[in-house]
Amino acid sequence: MFHIIIKSSRSVTFELNNHDVYYAKEPFDVYLDGIKVLSDVKTNVFSLYNLEPKTPYDVKIGEHHVICETDDETAYLDVLDFVQG
Repeated sequence: MFHIIIKSSRSVTFELNNHDVYYAKEPFDVYLDGIKVLSDVKTNVFSLYNLEPKTPYDVKIGEHHVICETDDETAYLDVLDFVQG
């Protein structure tokens, strides 16, 4: 029903397996490890952000689910740490 198209250390982007150009025929909800994180999604492509590096996640839409693991992270810099003020 859906597959991973882009994966990083902090986000994953998915695409529905259908022949629709941009919008899905029916809106859907997305669950991350059993918790609803997106509601009433209408597009074929959607992303999940603020994930932890090198962590497995179970992403579910309806009866279908995909297990994915985010990439490892070699460094994390918060630009706010470098702001003088």
